[in-house]
Amino acid sequence: MKYPRYSFNAQRGFSLLEMIVALALSSLVAMIGAMALNGSIDSFTRSNARRHNHEQFQATERALRVEWSNRGKSRVLLAENAIEFDANTPVLPAPRAGVARVRYACEKADDGSLRLRSEIVSPKPAASATNEAAKNGQAVPASETWISNLKECEITAFQRTISEKGQVSAQWVKAWSDKIAPPELIRLSVQGEWGRVPPMVFLIHKLP
Repeated sequence: MKYPRYSFNAQRGFSLLEMIVALALSSLVAMIGAMALNGSIDSFTRSNARRHNHEQFQATERALRVEWSNRGKSRVLLAENAIEFDANTPVLPAPRAGVARVRYACEKADDGSLRLRSEIVSPKPAASATNEAAKNGQAVPASETWISNLKECEITAFQRTISEKGQVSAQWVKAWSDKIAPPELIRLSVQGEWGRVPPMVFLIHKLP
């Protein structure tokens, strides 16, 4: 008696080599995806940092331009990367309306980097007036950090002198005595992690 022959389709599993190749391809795809994601995050972070830095530079330029171009009749003091002068239109809230003595300084932050900060030097209100204003939610003399995370920060003034022989010399100096006539120009030079930016130069059109 002859019995019919049945054919069985046996399913063959993955071999070790095929599994290794599949794992390698999966790892490669995951690595490429992670690199692309990291690149997108880095690009987004750098873009935000550049935009933040640009906003800081614009705010600094506006504040210094307004206060320096509308400078009062007092003398200018420049020393150790800090400059003081009277501003007819102070940007920061002053204790009372009118001329306020302002100070811009390149200072070292807690993390070791440099920052450009300004403050109202005078007139200073009494402690009672400050406490009362704070309770009422009113503005009190404040300080403002304009640019942070700097590697270099320098404030200089333009000095032009004439010798006895009539020779004219001009240079940017780091110190200016309040005993002499104020400078016509001041310059702010900064450098951050993004590199050096063009110096900001501020002019007073009509000296007192």
